[in-house]
Amino acid sequence: MFAGKLYYLSNIYFQEEGGESMSVFTEEILDRYKREIILKAKWTYDSIVEGLGVWNAIAEGKHDGKAEEVIRRFVSGITYAMSIVRILNVAGARNSSRAQIRVDAIKNKWPNLPDAPQGLKQIRDDLEHFEERLDTWAFTSSSHSIVDLNLGMSPEGLGSFFGVEEKELLRNVDLENNFLFWNHKVKLKEVLDWAQKLKEEIEK
Repeated sequence: MFAGKLYYLSNIYFQEEGGESMSVFTEEILDRYKREIILKAKWTYDSIVEGLGVWNAIAEGKHDGKAEEVIRRFVSGITYAMSIVRILNVAGARNSSRAQIRVDAIKNKWPNLPDAPQGLKQIRDDLEHFEERLDTWAFTSSSHSIVDLNLGMSPEGLGSFFGVEEKELLRNVDLENNFLFWNHKVKLKEVLDWAQKLKEEIEK
């Protein structure tokens, strides 16, 4: 583990260790992170747009598909988006020292990158730890009803009408294009806009 202070000199990033300086990040190395962020931003955008396109086609009777085909694409977009968030943040990194150097270098190079949409991390955590959410449902649901893989619904309306509990609401999307899980949500349009703005900012 490195010890000491981080310095920025001529686009090369140094970590002082035991009185010596070690070159850590160069422009070439930063470019590799840049290309990865751009790639994941494109995958995020494309996945969500494809999901919306399939949803519209189903609604118009032009596609004999199922809601799970749409939600699968939304889940992919959310997963790609969160992989960008992990590049841009230290939280959750196994090697926090290296992660901090990486994050500082990226933010020094591109100081105006937009913040991730509210709710993105929580929804992604719900999806990644789906088995734990099912465990909670299995042990706490009184009726063991389950509402999953639905499009164009409202958790508030469904809950009040059918008496569905919060932990029985899993992967659903409402009419305002919010991806819902329990009482958590992320606006898919905000994820789209964020991915596009991020790509534009880092390509400058």
